[in-house]
Amino acid sequence: GSNLQAIIDAIQRGELPAEVRAVISNRPQAFGLERARRAGIEAIIIDHTLFTDRESFDAALQTAIDTYQPALVVLAGFMRVLTPAFVRHYHGRMLNVHPSLLPAFRGVNTHRRALEAGVAEHGRYSEKGTDPGGRQRRDSRRTRTGGGASPLSPGYPLVRRGPAAPE
Repeated sequence: GSNLQAIIDAIQRGELPAEVRAVISNRPQAFGLERARRAGIEAIIIDHTLFTDRESFDAALQTAIDTYQPALVVLAGFMRVLTPAFVRHYHGRMLNVHPSLLPAFRGVNTHRRALEAGVAEHGRYSEKGTDPGGRQRRDSRRTRTGGGASPLSPGYPLVRRGPAAPE
């Protein structure tokens, strides 16, 4: 939900010329749904546990997304691997925001694992499709020791002005 909030805040400050048409989550308890509602954005749940396979879930997700005719689909905090057919459908129109500098620390708990590994820098990047292809932007910050993983997270900009960092 913090990536979503960063997007909402940047739009409200006039720093991001965009509109969030809907927030869709596969987890009914995701706090991003509440953030969306508070911002007046439609919040939709498509619970992946109600589907027999990944393909049928992705088909339902694609149908829901397509009703909004988005210019861009942003996967921010969406922690499921998507089928190749889904990714192809949104080719060139989908960004996956991942909280680590992939390929390091794939999956969940990336900040905690980066601190435990003692890396000097950790970050966030957005990419086309799913891990690890077509990088669009790469941001990193020095890690901080002590105090656990939570102090690391708030300092990462999701939306920032200027050119993408070099690969």
